[in-house]
Amino acid sequence: MAKVELYTVNLREFNPTPSIPPFISFEVAPEDSNNDTWFETVIKINVGDPALNNPFNVAEFSIIYDGAPLV
Repeated sequence: MAKVELYTVNLREFNPTPSIPPFISFEVAPEDSNNDTWFETVIKINVGDPALNNPFNVAEFSIIYDGAPLV
């Protein structure tokens, strides 16, 4: 059985899981730059990097929207 862990970043209230591991980092600090009450950010995930004590080889994302995304 593969090891599974869940980390959450809520971009409505910007409340990340309290202990984000070192293999997940914010490349751009979360900010509501367009005043739409949603934070924008860029997250970097290093998979399979033993230097960061990362036992994972794959990342899976679940993205939930408040409504239909706008282009």
